[in-house]
Order: sequence, then structure tokens, then C-alpha cells
Amino acid sequence: VDLDGTLIGKAGVIREDDIQSLVRASKAGIILALSTGRMPQACRNFFSKLPLNGLHIFYDGALVARYPNNGSILNQGLEKDLARDMVLQARRQGIYLELYTSRGYFAEQNTEAARIHAKLLGIEPEIRDLLELLKDREEIIKGGSIASSDKERRDMDDFEKHFKGRLRLAWASAPDFPSLGFVNMVHPLVSKGKALEALALHLGITPAEIVAIGDGENDIPLLTTAGLGIAMGNASEKVKKAARAVTLSQEEGGVASAIKTYLGI
Repeated sequence: VDLDGTLIGKAGVIREDDIQSLVRASKAGIILALSTGRMPQACRNFFSKLPLNGLHIFYDGALVARYPNNGSILNQGLEKDLARDMVLQARRQGIYLELYTSRGYFAEQNTEAARIHAKLLGIEPEIRDLLELLKDREEIIKGGSIASSDKERRDMDDFEKHFKGRLRLAWASAPDFPSLGFVNMVHPLVSKGKALEALALHLGITPAEIVAIGDGENDIPLLTTAGLGIAMGNASEKVKKAARAVTLSQEEGGVASAIKTYLGI
């Protein structure tokens, strides 16, 4: 299950009927896993509300791990040389860039984009020179950015073209900020779909035995890999066409409706 725009609605709230439907599914023996572009620390408030004791997909598929002990079965970050090129290219284009490690995320300026993302995640970025960050021993798991205007979206397209074959950009959205595009920058072999395959292999099941629910374009590999991919009613037409089924919107309890309709729970 995806988080933002799927489980999480406006003001960062999960509907009570969605929570109860997931509790019933867990009691029925179904394994529940989050699949999100967020880092594990930005999901901590939801683990107390939901029966989520196993492995989850974080960083848009770059990490499959348990929370809070972070024991992982998949961890595919970015090479330092690539991350350095990303920083330099972002500076040349004037693009806001975030870099993520296992302990948090970093940005060079406390811009409006930085403040918006901090509000969404509930975590403030550490402001520092990103090239200096790369001198640390910490692994860079993913990059990120935010686009609000047509120009910024074109800039993101140019940024992606510059790194063709070296970096994959996946777009996500959040109900609180419908005009913003949140960009995940990951290794080209990373996706929620590849992460789902790794999770299925670890669990000893096939992707055909998995139901996935999501709303963003970064969820398309997840929905097409699962045996039953369900798009939220608030998803774009592109996402809906990629899915095998469409449920209600997040505001209407789409997750609860999908679980009742397709799992009979």
C-alpha cells in the first residue's frame, strides 16, 4: 500500500475506516507492507496506528527493510560520483536538490520547497554543503526535488535527460499540495516494482499473489508487477490505465473499499 495520496490524505491523516480495514486484513493472515518514496523515519507516526511489523518498501524502491530496526533485504543507493554530478548539475540549473542517507536528508538552502517538504515529512532537512556531505562515509540512497511550475517541470525533464541511463526520476504527489510534483531520483534499476519482486522472493510467494494499491506515477511499476494492481480514484488517467482495477479516492476511503471489494474483508 502506497502512503501519500493512497493512505494519507489532507493534513497527513489516515481515515479510520482505512485503518480498520488493514487491521482486519492483518487478522485474516494477510501480510501488509508499505510502499513509499519516503524514508523510514518519515513513516514512524503510522507504525503505531497500523499492523506493520514486517518488511516495507522505502525510498521509492531503493530500500526494502524492517522498521524500526532497519534490517534490509534490498539496498541499492547512488554512487558517490553520480551524486556529485547531480549536485553540480542542480547548481548549474538552479534546481532545488535533496540527498538522502540512512539517517536523514540534506539540502543546501532552506527554501520554500524545503519548508514544504519538511512539513509533509514531519522532518526538517539538515542544511549543509552537499559536496561536503559526499565526503562522509554515509551512503546516498536517493535524491529528491520539488517542481511547482511548468518551468520547474521542464527543468526536471532537462535534468533527467542529462542523466539518461544513469538516473531514474519518478514523480509522486501529496493531497495537501496538489500543485506540486515530488521527484524521487534513484538508481535506474530501482523501482517499486523491482522492490516488490525482491519482497515476494523473500516471502516465498509470487507477485501474482500480491495486491498493490497506489495513486502516483511512481506507483505504476508497483501496480503492474502485482497480480492485482488497484489505482486510487484520485490517481491520474495514466495510473488508472496501468492498473487492473480502480477504487474510490483517498477522501472516500479507497483503501477500505478495495479491501472489501477485492479481498472480501
